[in-house]
Amino acid sequence: MSISKASSAINAGIIILTCLVGYFVFQLYYAIQNNLDLARNKEIAVQLAGELMESSKQLTSYVRQYAATGDSRYEKIYFGIVDERAGKTPRAASRDVAPGQKIALTDLMKQYGVTADEFTLVEKGNQLSDALIALETEAMNAVKGIYKDAKGDYTVKGEPNMERARELVFGPAYNAETEKIMAPLNEFFATLEKRTSAQVAASVERVDRNGLFLCFALALTLLLSLISAVYARKGICRPLERLSDFAQKVMAGDYASRIETHSNNEIGTLSRALDAMLDKLESQLAFSRGVLETLPVPCAVFDTEDKLAFANAPMLSTFEHPGKMEDFIGMASGKFYYNDETRATSITRCLESGEAASMDFVVERKTGKPMHADIFTKPMLDDKGRLSHAILILLDTTTTFEQQEAIKRNSETMRGVAASVLDLLQAANAACEQLVSVLVKTDKATAETTERMHDTLTAMEQMNMAVLDISKNASDAAASSDNMRNTATDGQNIVGQVVSSINLVQKNSLALRADMEKLSDEAQSINQIMTVISDIADQTNLLALNAAIEAARAGDAGRGFAVVADEVRKLAEKTMSATTEVGSAIENIQQGTRRNMEHVDRAVVSIEEVTGLANTSGDRLKDIVEITALSADMVRAIATASEQQSASSAQINEAVEAVDSTLKDVAVVIADANNAAQQLNGQMAEIRQLMDKLKP
Repeated sequence: MSISKASSAINAGIIILTCLVGYFVFQLYYAIQNNLDLARNKEIAVQLAGELMESSKQLTSYVRQYAATGDSRYEKIYFGIVDERAGKTPRAASRDVAPGQKIALTDLMKQYGVTADEFTLVEKGNQLSDALIALETEAMNAVKGIYKDAKGDYTVKGEPNMERARELVFGPAYNAETEKIMAPLNEFFATLEKRTSAQVAASVERVDRNGLFLCFALALTLLLSLISAVYARKGICRPLERLSDFAQKVMAGDYASRIETHSNNEIGTLSRALDAMLDKLESQLAFSRGVLETLPVPCAVFDTEDKLAFANAPMLSTFEHPGKMEDFIGMASGKFYYNDETRATSITRCLESGEAASMDFVVERKTGKPMHADIFTKPMLDDKGRLSHAILILLDTTTTFEQQEAIKRNSETMRGVAASVLDLLQAANAACEQLVSVLVKTDKATAETTERMHDTLTAMEQMNMAVLDISKNASDAAASSDNMRNTATDGQNIVGQVVSSINLVQKNSLALRADMEKLSDEAQSINQIMTVISDIADQTNLLALNAAIEAARAGDAGRGFAVVADEVRKLAEKTMSATTEVGSAIENIQQGTRRNMEHVDRAVVSIEEVTGLANTSGDRLKDIVEITALSADMVRAIATASEQQSASSAQINEAVEAVDSTLKDVAVVIADANNAAQQLNGQMAEIRQLMDKLKP
C-alpha cells in the first residue's frame, strides 16, 4: 500500500474517533450539568417549602404576641409576612431565592420544578393556612374592637376584647388548625425528596454510561494513534533517514554509495531515481575530472559553499599538500591555501560577486623561498545560468619577478646616492639661510628688549608703591572679619536656645496627646459598659413581654403579675432610652477627643518643622562663623604676601638693570655672527651648482 493511502486511512480513523470523543464529552457535560441543575432545583424547592412552613410559624407567633400585648408592631410584621407570601410586596433582601422580587411563594415553587402532585400538597397546606389567617384576622380585630356584621364583614365597632383575642389564638381550635397545616407540608417534603432522588440517580447513571463510552473511544483513539506512530516510524522516518545518510555521503564526495530498498511505495521510487541520477552524475564528473587533470598548470575547483571539489597534482604540489586529492575534498578554500578555515580568499570573493578576477599572489613555502604567481578565478555556470562552481588557475612568475627586482635595485641605488648628497646640500643651505634670518631677528629683538627693560624699571617702582597700599588695606579688612565672626557666634548661641525651647514645647505636646489617647480609651470602656446595660434592658423587656403573655394565659389569677410585668417593661424602656442618651454623650466626647488629638498631631508636626528650620539656621550661622574666620586668615595672609612682594620688587629691579647691561654685549656678538653666516651661504650655493651637473 502506498504511503498516501495508508496515511489517509489512519487519519480518517483518527478523525472519526475524535468526533466520537467530542460527542461523548458533550453528552457527559450535558448529563453532569443536568445533574447539577436537578440538585440545585431540589435545594431551592426545599428552601421554598421550608420558607412556607417557617412563615406559618412566624404568623402564629406574631398574632399571639399581638393578642397578648396589643402592640401594633406585631400586627404590621404579621401582614408584612402575608403580603410577601402573596407577592404583593418585594421579598426580603436576605432571602436566598429571588431576593427583592415581587413574586408569590407558590409561583416561585412552580418555577423551580415542583410537579402538579407536589404542588397540590402545597396548595392544600396553603388553603389550611388561609383558613387559619381568617381566625387570626378575627383575633386581631378583637384587639382593636372591630367585629363581624351579619354579612361576615368587620364593620361593627365596639370595645377591645383582649380576652377574646387570646382565646382565639391560644385555644385548642387554633392549635388543631396549626397541626393540620404541617401534615400536607410534611407529605410534600417526602414526595419531593423521593422524586428528586430518583431524578438524580437516573442522571448519575447517564453520567456513568457516557463516561464509559468516552473511555472506550479514547482507548480506540490512543490505539490508532500508536499504530500511526509505528507506521510513520518504520515506513517513513527510517527510509527517509537512509535517504538523508545517502545524500550526506554524496555531498562528502562518496559517489560510489548506493541505496538498498525493496519497497514499492513513493520512497522506494524516489530511492531508485536517486541511484540512477547518481550514476549519470558520476559519469559526467569523470569526464570533467579527466580534462582538468591533463592541465599542466595548478588548477582547483570549488563548489558554491567554498568547499574543494577538485585539485590537480600541480596544485597540491605548489601548496605542499602531501597525499591524494580525495584527502582534501570538502576542505574550505581558506583552509586549503592559508590553513585558516575562516579566512576569505579570491575564490570566496568570486563566489560572492559571480565575476572573474585576477591578482598577484605570493606562496610561502617551507623551504623559505617564496613563489610569486598570477591567480585567475572565474565562476562556472550550469545549463540554466546558475552558479555551480568556481575555478582557480595559478601561473608561476617567480623568475620574471626576480629579474625585475634586480634591475630595480641597481637603478634605485644610483638614484639614492645622488639624492642623498643633494638633500644634504639643500639642508645645509637652508640651515645657513635660517641662521642669517635668526641672527637678524635676534639683533632686532635685543634692541627691543633693551628698550623694554627701561620701561620695566619704571613700572617696577610704581608696582612697589601699590603693593604697600594693598598691605595696609588687607590689615584693615582682617580686623573687620574678626568683628563679623564674633557677631555670627552670638547669633548661633541664640538659635540654640530657641531650639531647646521648641523641643520642650514638643515634649509637652506629645504628653498632651498621650493623655488624650487615655481619655479616648476610658470613654470607649464606658461605651462598652453602656452596651452591656442596653443588652440587659433588651433582655428585661423581652422577659417582661413573655411574662405578660404568661399572665394573659393565667387569666384573672395572673392580672397582678401582668401589672408588675408591664411596670418592669416600662422601666426597661426608660433604661434603654437613658442608655441611648449616655451613649450619644460618650460618642460626642470621643469625637471631641479625636478632634483634639488631630489638632495636637498637627501641632507636633508644625513644631517638628520649626525645630528643623531652627537647626538649619544654627548650622548656617555656624558655617558663616567658619567662613568669616577663614576670610580673616586669608586677608592676613594677603597682607603678609604684599609685604614680601614689596621686598621682592626691589630685588627684581636690580636684576633688570643687570640684564640690560648683558643685552648690550650680546648685540655686538650677534652682529659678528651675521657676517660669518652670509659668507657660508655663498659657499654652499657654489657647491649646489656642482651637484646639479651630476644628476642624470
